[in-house]
Amino acid sequence: MVDALEDAADQAGVDLVSITPAAPKASADQPELAEIATGVNVKGSYFQIEDFLSRVENLVKGTDPERIPPRSVLVRSVNVTSGSGDGGTGGSTAATPDASAEADQLQATIALTAFQLARSPAAPAPASGATATGGTQVR
Repeated sequence: MVDALEDAADQAGVDLVSITPAAPKASADQPELAEIATGVNVKGSYFQIEDFLSRVENLVKGTDPERIPPRSVLVRSVNVTSGSGDGGTGGSTAATPDASAEADQLQATIALTAFQLARSPAAPAPASGATATGGTQVR
């Protein structure tokens, strides 16, 4: 999933600040699915962030199925703030082209959940003499 988010960020032109995935868990509604709650922070222009969100929502198609398995992604929330919250520097500076470009930058905090098929759906207990590997694995 991290690879898929990095690819989407590169293609959209946003700076990927952080990705914080939770441990995969079985979906309460569909046990054959694993769900991964994830927080993502990106920086970029409004249109770059919008492009990133579009790419994230379309990860089910996958750009490289051999490297990145297809998955469905549900964007749960998006919080966009101005990128100019520098906390103040204590001095005044003249406006420069770099400063105006920085003012166009936004930061988005995105909460999403990725769903994908578990490698081995929940199965009955192993036959006698067999050992359980425990847990549902995801790709």
